[in-house]
Amino acid sequence: MAGLDDFSEVLGAVVRGDERAAERLYRAFDPMLVRYLRSQEPRVADDLAGEVWLAIAGALGQFRGDESGFRSWMFTIAHRRVLEHRRRGIRRRTDPAEPDAFTSDASTEDVADAASDSVDALRAVETIAEVLNAEQASLTRVTKNKELSNVIDALGCGLGDDFDADKLRYHKIILLMDADSDGHHISTLLLTFFYRYMPRLIDEGYLYIAQPPLYRIDYGSTTKWALTDAHRDRILKKLDGQKRNWNVNIQRFKGLGEMNPEQLWDSSMNPENRILKQITIDDAAA
Repeated sequence: MAGLDDFSEVLGAVVRGDERAAERLYRAFDPMLVRYLRSQEPRVADDLAGEVWLAIAGALGQFRGDESGFRSWMFTIAHRRVLEHRRRGIRRRTDPAEPDAFTSDASTEDVADAASDSVDALRAVETIAEVLNAEQASLTRVTKNKELSNVIDALGCGLGDDFDADKLRYHKIILLMDADSDGHHISTLLLTFFYRYMPRLIDEGYLYIAQPPLYRIDYGSTTKWALTDAHRDRILKKLDGQKRNWNVNIQRFKGLGEMNPEQLWDSSMNPENRILKQITIDDAAA
């Protein structure tokens, strides 16, 4: 905790340009700031601390509050700088040539066949059959679980205290599940696993859920994919409004296993067509 009994007076002096007061403020708060930043990004903690103090200096005249409020403000700025640094790292590591990792409850053969249409873009394929509930399991049980162990090995970044984002092999980790209760259950278990043991993957924007379609609608030389019954109805209504005698063919998929590899690629894996939802901490904790 900072030990400035005369915090308000010191702050006022800093705003007026008193360098000795600024030094006192810095010495009182910088150690706790650096400790926090080293716990988050140890290799660049000192650089980030400099950015935080620059931001504070630029807005100090507008600050209104006591010592506790200043501390909270400082940590809020620090947290934002940490996230910005991580996003910069993500942008450096999200070259389109880098592969995506798909975790799916479809068969390995189906997903691998679909991925083979663009093998340079998609390399990691893991099939999830029975996922351990990481909320109720120890780290030892998690690492011994075959399905989760496969995911850990494929990603290459470790987990828990050994997690290292720089070793991550993929710039997107995509959960691809059936749009039914079983698929939802498996997605929930996997989100729990990532939330408990690899939360930075979520913080830094690596984790996604694919939204596979329920319907394929073909008319003329065009194919549309509908995620829901309502989405299908909107597409059909739009076609009716075109006043053309389309020969419309509608195919409903009960699950990913009903799609052939080409359909799975076109609808759910092709970056040009797929619909992804980026997962946030709130999503994973829900």
